[in-house]
Amino acid sequence: MCINNLKTHYSAKELLDFSLACLPNSVQGIIYQAKKNNWKTQKRVGKGGGVEYALCSLPQHLQDEIRNKFAVTVVKSKPKAPLALRQVELKTLTEKQRETVYTGAYHDCGWGESQDSRLVACLG
Repeated sequence: MCINNLKTHYSAKELLDFSLACLPNSVQGIIYQAKKNNWKTQKRVGKGGGVEYALCSLPQHLQDEIRNKFAVTVVKSKPKAPLALRQVELKTLTEKQRETVYTGAYHDCGWGESQDSRLVACLG
């Protein structure tokens, strides 16, 4: 299933992969049902050819089930919240860590005072 957007057409294999309750459990069964119910088709571009079935031509209960599965997939793929930054006392840093912080802060803020006052001014 495409995570970025809901497609307008699906192949029989894609419909099978949804594991929908109201569809047959084989590609041949889905093709048979599609022909029997006159689902709208378009030629499938790419390897293998075949046809894709228009989502809007499927029965409403199948459309709803596909949209629900899509929504669940989108929610599950939502990125996790970024980690919170933590504050650190300057006294607890090693000399090497202070140099690293000062170098980064100097490039980010560009001051002309002492290192400690520059860091406090930028981070404060």
